[in-house]
Amino acid sequence: MQSTSAAQAPEDVAEPGRPGAHHRQRRDDPRNQIEALDIETDPIELRQQIITSHHTLLPVYADTPGNIIGILHMKRVPALLQDATLDLEQLRETLYEPYFIPSDTPLLRQLQTSRSARRASGWW
Repeated sequence: MQSTSAAQAPEDVAEPGRPGAHHRQRRDDPRNQIEALDIETDPIELRQQIITSHHTLLPVYADTPGNIIGILHMKRVPALLQDATLDLEQLRETLYEPYFIPSDTPLLRQLQTSRSARRASGWW
């Protein structure tokens, strides 16, 4: 019988490079591993984070990652990057309202609610 070591990948993560490999976010992954923008960050640094992001949607928070104030969609970014310095008030105006899903909501209910609200993602 093989022993399980801490070096082994969790069951939720497939091996990279394997056919059909994929990654599913585990419920117990720390929120600090999710890419998000802190609205309190220096505007020049925040602008650089937006430019180098590889995601279509980014949560934006104030003070702590648990305090999400909105979702930035990258299709709205070009208008924000016209100036060398990012205008934080303009950034706030372009955010979509966050859509929260209680952690005890059954999956089918989440899907039905998302479909009726025409949203593709929610935050736990």
